[in-house]
Amino acid sequence: MKKRFEILMVVLGTLLLAGCVTSDLKTEQGKYSKGYYPIDPIPIQMAASAAFSNQIDNALILTALPDESMRLAVGSYNVSGGITYGPAGASYSKGEYVVILDYTKCTTVPVYALANANNEVTILSDKSAAVVPVYAGVGLRLKAHISIEKGSVNLGSLFALGAAVEANKASGSLVVQTLGISGESISNLLPMPSEISISSIQSCIVALGSIKAKMHEADTQITPRLIGFSTSIGMNEALTTSFINQLMNHNARLYLGQEIEFVDRIESEDDTWDDVE
Repeated sequence: MKKRFEILMVVLGTLLLAGCVTSDLKTEQGKYSKGYYPIDPIPIQMAASAAFSNQIDNALILTALPDESMRLAVGSYNVSGGITYGPAGASYSKGEYVVILDYTKCTTVPVYALANANNEVTILSDKSAAVVPVYAGVGLRLKAHISIEKGSVNLGSLFALGAAVEANKASGSLVVQTLGISGESISNLLPMPSEISISSIQSCIVALGSIKAKMHEADTQITPRLIGFSTSIGMNEALTTSFINQLMNHNARLYLGQEIEFVDRIESEDDTWDDVE
């Protein structure tokens, strides 16, 4: 039987500030975060029809996540402590930054959103609203927190970043994180970098490659998450925070055996679907 897969984004309760929504996200233009925006993993529920309920394994789940990519995001800290992401460039001067390299195996969920005059976002199923591609799946993340102290640094290259730290132009720390991939063998492979250097970056990349190779093994636990989104319209810090809060307050469910669809209620018309623990 040909396998088809469905992502269900569920909108709970009444719309936030019903009747007060005044503008589409498309009206919030240009001067803030654009492109890929990584987020801390948000849980997804899994469900399967009777035809698949006895066959849930890593292969079935991973087949539901057909897209693989490597994405680099560079964010700068603003005066309020928030982060604004933008396209990775070759030259960054004195300041505080975060550099995130994500490997993801995912599917894309179209999430429709409206914003009001107070920069508060509502997620809904109205396809006339602005669409925000949200990535649901698993992956690996290498994050560098950077303080540039003198000169300029190429944050678009991890090895150039390591060289800059070794040259005392910058300082910082590394974090290695799995996104929905766990298990005893995975834990044993996670590195514990204490500082940024060319050698520590090399070690982290080797470790991430080893973890990726174990993703299809039976003893590895695969638990899809919401891991990021993209926007081409420019979202300020308040809009971004509100949108992420809305993602956290709504249920996302990965259905095995259907095609992708976005609906606005939690009840399924097909009672043969069961949640997968």
